[in-house]
Amino acid sequence: MDKFSLDIFTSKLAIGTIWLVAVFMFVCGFYNIFPFIEELSNTATWGMVVAIPTLVFSYTLGALATYLSNALIFKSSDTFMELDDFISVATLENEFLTKRYESLKNQHDFFKACIPTIIFLGIAVIWSSYGVFKNGYMQEVKYVAFALGLITILAAFVIKRITTKQKSEIRAYVDRVKKTAISDT
Repeated sequence: MDKFSLDIFTSKLAIGTIWLVAVFMFVCGFYNIFPFIEELSNTATWGMVVAIPTLVFSYTLGALATYLSNALIFKSSDTFMELDDFISVATLENEFLTKRYESLKNQHDFFKACIPTIIFLGIAVIWSSYGVFKNGYMQEVKYVAFALGLITILAAFVIKRITTKQKSEIRAYVDRVKKTAISDT
């Protein structure tokens, strides 16, 4: 598996794993299932029975989240321009330039998928802190978890700024490549 394919696989796996954790924490806000999962994870068969299906489910969830965030949530008005950019770079028949463009584009898509993922994770942490640590039980941990949830949500806004900068970098890269191609002819 080359580096490019591995990057795509691991990015979707990472997004899916975060979604899986966020959903688990959100459910824990309703029902405290931490002790049940902890008891199950101590058994020898747990790793064999759960590891591969969890990875497959995480990858599928990550691929779905990446698609939905890139196609529906952050629907770009310049999708045709992105296609035109790819064709412009690809027609140069320079594998390095094409791979570099694809790498920049995949990083950008990954960070766009991170935004709703991180927001939901922050909400799940806040909800879980409310549901698990209610009635004065471990009140100081509840406030720390709540603060961490808010920091996580704020991190999504930082990632949004990163995606805006990345889009500008991709645009500058394509313009530079086009300018170089025109000057070479």
